[in-house]
Amino acid sequence: MHIVYKHIGETPLQCIQRLFDTTTNSYTYAGRLDPIAEGLLLILENEECKQAKRYHNLTKTYEYAFAVGISTDSYDCLGKITDIRYPQKPLDKKVHQIINAGIGTHTLPYPPYSSKTVNGKPLFQYARENTLHTITIPAKTIQVTEHTLTKIQTTTTSNLKKEITANIRKVTGDFRQGEILRQWQALPDNTIQNYAATITATAGTYIRAIVHEIGNRIGYPTVTTHIKRTGIGTWTKEGVYEEGQ
Repeated sequence: MHIVYKHIGETPLQCIQRLFDTTTNSYTYAGRLDPIAEGLLLILENEECKQAKRYHNLTKTYEYAFAVGISTDSYDCLGKITDIRYPQKPLDKKVHQIINAGIGTHTLPYPPYSSKTVNGKPLFQYARENTLHTITIPAKTIQVTEHTLTKIQTTTTSNLKKEITANIRKVTGDFRQGEILRQWQALPDNTIQNYAATITATAGTYIRAIVHEIGNRIGYPTVTTHIKRTGIGTWTKEGVYEEGQ
């Protein structure tokens, strides 16, 4: 079993192809990371691939950041902008209260651009076909054991666009990058409130969904701008491990 570091821009499969010789051995990943996310990824090799389900329920720890005033259809920066409404005053206290009160059980709808299937078809396919209205988007119940606000910052959309543009340009494959980049680059300059946090939660947690829910609760659009997975179960570093180490 390998714990590796997936870079921003890669899919989990592309990460495997970068690090391993797939012509001589078989590999699979246990737990996904979005292309725009980075961090630890669990890779199984050869016979261990058959045991992937044993690793699916491991808790995960993330560092993440989000901006208030903008939302996208994917809930992160690799999405088309759907709303722009900047708050006229700081929301630091409210965001702090929501995050610090976030420990416990939550049931949240899956993001429209996710791999969760309905009637055998992933949600992102419904989203691309504009047919989400024909189904009920399922929800996921998660358990959050730690959730801490770590940073409050005011920046400009100009600075945010530079970071987002650089990250989107690292993504290969068909993720609507061209249209998404044009939208971000056309965003007018403005000040914007940024927040960062750490979270530990059960398997299958979508950080994007948590950020979207924070937006619902503060009454303003929000967008996830960065996700970094820092822990998988008890593993917090890259390396080759045996189960139980």
